[in-house]
Amino acid sequence: MNQDGSVVTEATTSSVGDDNTVFALLSKRRELARESTTKKAIAALKNDEISLVGIYGMPGVGKTMLMQEIAQQVKEAKLFQEVVTVSVSENPILEKIQRGIAMRLNLKFIGVSEAKHK
Repeated sequence: MNQDGSVVTEATTSSVGDDNTVFALLSKRRELARESTTKKAIAALKNDEISLVGIYGMPGVGKTMLMQEIAQQVKEAKLFQEVVTVSVSENPILEKIQRGIAMRLNLKFIGVSEAKHK
């Protein structure tokens, strides 16, 4: 589609180089996007009015790697006393997430079922 909204009926292709060049261009684009997303997430973590920052996307797009980078930068900047990351599955179980956080903070976790028996 052209800028004026008209549809292109004829197209030509051109090569920008070998497969390695194309891969390098794609990799650079992903790297720049990841840097931008990292900066936005860290800015959100610094904002007192924001209480939750989530990273989501299709499987295999690099969410875990992105979170590791964000966590590392947050630790280096000493934004918080502790930095804890947990992986959340497609069907999250709240108690499992809470247990994972407690474990990483060396805290004893008392789940709902355990708390009812006390």
